[in-house]
Amino acid sequence: MPYYKWSGIDKTGLIHYGSGFAPSKYDLKQILEKKEIELTHILQTRGHSTSKLRKKNIEFLKHLALLLDSGVSISQALTVLTKQTKSIDQKELIYDILFAIENGTTVADAFSKYPDIFNSPCIAITHAGQESGSLANALSHYCDYQETIENTKKKLRDASLIPIITFIIFLVITLCIAIFIIPHFEQIIRSHKLVVPQTTQLLFTISKAITIINTLYATVIFILILILFRLLMHITYIKNSLDKIICHIPLIKNIIKTSTLVTFLRTLSLLIQSGVDLQKALVIAKLTSQNSYIQTNINSVIDKINAGESLSNSFETTNHWLFDPELTTIIAIGQEASQLGPMLSKAANMYTQKLNQQLNLISSLFQPVLVIILGLLIAGLIIALYIPIFSLAELIQI
Repeated sequence: MPYYKWSGIDKTGLIHYGSGFAPSKYDLKQILEKKEIELTHILQTRGHSTSKLRKKNIEFLKHLALLLDSGVSISQALTVLTKQTKSIDQKELIYDILFAIENGTTVADAFSKYPDIFNSPCIAITHAGQESGSLANALSHYCDYQETIENTKKKLRDASLIPIITFIIFLVITLCIAIFIIPHFEQIIRSHKLVVPQTTQLLFTISKAITIINTLYATVIFILILILFRLLMHITYIKNSLDKIICHIPLIKNIIKTSTLVTFLRTLSLLIQSGVDLQKALVIAKLTSQNSYIQTNINSVIDKINAGESLSNSFETTNHWLFDPELTTIIAIGQEASQLGPMLSKAANMYTQKLNQQLNLISSLFQPVLVIILGLLIAGLIIALYIPIFSLAELIQI
């Protein structure tokens, strides 16, 4: 439902200003006319701020689940939430959902109009919850799932943050030495006509190349390369090839595999336990990975399921790197005991522990190794600069 800012004048000539939600400009005009206000100016505000609403999505769904669990109807729950929230964007979103539901649309269909805010698992679980009459439980389970997924992503971001910061600091220090310090050393050494070793000469050459202007040029070129790379990633063949290469790089491939399985298995478990059929659950869970190579393997599993194979057999005959024997065994046990959903959840917990161990191992190894390498490089810079200075000191003593 749009949000309008308006001004109007009453019979006494007093000017009024206000803002609020209305289905259309005509409806707002009718509302004001009942208050004996003649509309003079109206402005519809911008649409939803997707990024902000996505961040508040879990909080909104948690409150909605809590109200529904208390026995409140969906219309009443949404009305209460519009009064509680202070965000205009979120009010507008909730009013849109409420308006759609009051006109006969299901909650899942109302959510599906905003795919950037409510993802595929959320819509599927909401639909299944409505069908089974347990919408509050379905939304609550989805919120727990989404928080777990966000925690996993946060761990991955935190694990990569320290090495990136360390490398940036080294790069800044190196540039400062090359631009501001090395040229002064070169002037001193050249003025005394000292013999310069090859390593020091190499430093002088690099320093001349790395001037402030050249650094700006290099930055521009780097940005252009990034833009070109993003454009090339829209070409299917290049993206598929790169995704496959990434999945075969040592160390990185294990983290990609484990993090993918954590989100994939947890999504699949939640969907199955919510009542979504296996084929549809696999199609939705596949979307949790942006890697085309992994999606191709999951598509192969879906084709085998459609052909009548069991999930465990489909995993076993697809890709042993992605679906290892341990996972296949767990799923086979779950199928035999008719507990596929809970067993998938246990498998996701197992891979979450593995992911934590891998991230801790890489953090504990990578950071000291990187610091040692950077220390050696800086030490090499200092030695290369001071060798001619030592020669100058010898000449002065002579």
